Amino acid sequence: MLAVSENQMAQQAQLADTGITQEWLISYGIVQSTLANVTEINQNNEPLWIPVDPSCLGDSSGQTTYCIGGTPVTDDGYYWLVTSDQLAQDKAVYGTLESLPPANHQRTDVYITAPLSHYLLGSLHGAATQVATLAPATGSAEKVITSQNEVFQQMPLWQIEFAKVIASFTSRAPVGGNSNVQQFQGVSDARASAPTSQELDLELANRITGTFFNPGGSAKALAPLSVGEQTAFAYDRAVLGNLTGKPINPSYSLNNLTEGAFLQVRVHAMKSDNTVRSVRSLPRSLLVFTPRQYQIEINTPYLFFPYAATAVPTGELTVQLPRVSGWTDRAGFRREFGNNRPKSRFSAGSFYETGIEFSQQNGVLSSLTFQDGSTGTPKTCLVQAYITLQNCFTAAKFVINNTTTYAAAVKTLHTPGLYWNFHFQNRLFGSTPGKQISLATDSTGDFFFGRSPSAELPTQTEYDIPLSLALVLPSWGNLTFAPTYTGFYFKPQLSSNSLEENSFSIAARWYFARDARVPLRRQIPLQGPSSADQTHTGKGH
Repeated sequence: MLAVSENQMAQQAQLADTGITQEWLISYGIVQSTLANVTEINQNNEPLWIPVDPSCLGDSSGQTTYCIGGTPVTDDGYYWLVTSDQLAQDKAVYGTLESLPPANHQRTDVYITAPLSHYLLGSLHGAATQVATLAPATGSAEKVITSQNEVFQQMPLWQIEFAKVIASFTSRAPVGGNSNVQQFQGVSDARASAPTSQELDLELANRITGTFFNPGGSAKALAPLSVGEQTAFAYDRAVLGNLTGKPINPSYSLNNLTEGAFLQVRVHAMKSDNTVRSVRSLPRSLLVFTPRQYQIEINTPYLFFPYAATAVPTGELTVQLPRVSGWTDRAGFRREFGNNRPKSRFSAGSFYETGIEFSQQNGVLSSLTFQDGSTGTPKTCLVQAYITLQNCFTAAKFVINNTTTYAAAVKTLHTPGLYWNFHFQNRLFGSTPGKQISLATDSTGDFFFGRSPSAELPTQTEYDIPLSLALVLPSWGNLTFAPTYTGFYFKPQLSSNSLEENSFSIAARWYFARDARVPLRRQIPLQGPSSADQTHTGKGH
C-alpha cells in the first residue's frame, strides 16, 4: 500500500490545485477512479484533491468509485476517515460526514499525517519494520514519520497576496480644442458639445509575509512569528475641460502611497504540551507591530487664487505646496477568519485589524505669504479654521496678478490616534461556493486625538473614513457584478466643518482560475476561488 500511495502522490503532484492552502492531505489508500476531464471540475463534480487510481474500477463505469488498496468501498463495510476540517465541509465527497452524530467526529490540532502514520505503523504487519530500517538510530519509526511530515508542512514560506491591481487611462480631446466645441452648444447630440477630459487611475495593494524556523531547525521550534511588508498605492488624476478659456485644474481623488514592514505574533500559538500549532492555519488572532510605516502624497497639492478683476492679463495664481509625508508607528490586534461553512458569519478572506498609532506628519501647511512683484508689498495669512486663505487675502485687499510671488510655510506635527482596516464578506443568499450572493464591506481609516491648539493646525486630519459596500452578484463562471457604494467622511482639526462624499458604481469583475494547469480557453467557464470574494484570498501566512 505504501508503494501504491507513493505512485499516486507522484501523479497527484501534476494535478495539485495550486490555489488552496490550509489543506495538507496525504492519502494512504483511499483513491477514486480516473477523472473524466480535469479541466471541468465544477461541471462533473469530480474532486481534485484525492489521488487518481486508474486501476480502481467499480460496478458502473459512469459512477465514481472509491477504493481502499484497489478494492472498491462496499456499503456495509466499516471505515474511518482522517481529513482536514475544510475538506470535511465539502458536500460532493464528504457530505455524509456532517449528518453523522457528534460522537462520530473528533477534531484535533495535530497534523493529519500523525494519526495516519500511527494507524499504519500500529496495524499493518511488517510496515513498521520496513519503515524503521530507513529511520535514524534514535526514535521510533512513528515519531520519525510524524516529525518528517511536520517539518515538510512547516517549511519556511513566503506568500505574496495582491488585494488589487488596477490600471486604466481614458482621454477625450476634440480636434481644434474646446474653442471649437463651444460653437456646437445646444445641438441635438450632446457628444458634440462635450469638452476635453482625461483620467488616469493606478491602484495597487499587496501584502507579503514570511514564516521561518528558529535556528534549532526542529519543527517544534517554529515560533508563532511572521514578518512581512505591505504596500498600498492609489493615484487618480482627473481633468475636465471648460468652454470659457479659464485654466483647467486637475483633481486627485486618490493620491497616496503607504509602505512599511510589520511583525506578527500569533496569539495562543503554542499548546499546553508545547507541541506546534501552525502559525499559518486559519482562523487565527495576531498581534501586529508596524514600526516606521512611511506615507507620502504622490502628487503635490495645489491652491488656486483668481487674479483681481482689474488685472491684465486675466488668469489665476497656482500655488504648489510641499508634499505631505510622514512616519507612523502602529501596534494592533488582527483577526483573520478562515471558515467557509454555510453557517459561518464571515466568509474566508474576511479580517479586521485595529489598534493605536502615533504619526509624524511633515509638510503640513501653516501659512502662506504673497508678495506684489511691482511694489514688493508682502502679506501673510495663517491657516485658520474660520476663514479660507482666499478670503483672507481678499479681506486684506491684496491685489493678485501675474507678478505675484508666493512662499509657503509648513510645520512638522505629531499626533496619536487610532487606526482600523477591515474587510468583511458576508454571505446573504445561497450555499453553493461560487454561486452565493454576498455583501463585501471595506474600510481603512484613522481617528487622531485632539491636542492643544499650539500643537495642531486646521490643515491636519482629525478623522478620515472611507467606506465601501459592494453587493457581489455571481453571473457565469468567474464573472461577477458588484453594485458598489463608496463614501468618504473627513474632518480637520480645530474646525467644525466636515465633509461627506458619496459615489455609486457597478463593476464587472472577471478572475483567472488559480489552477495553473487550466488553459486560457477554459478560464471563463471555470469557477474561481471557493469564496465569493475573489479579491481577497483566505490563505494563511
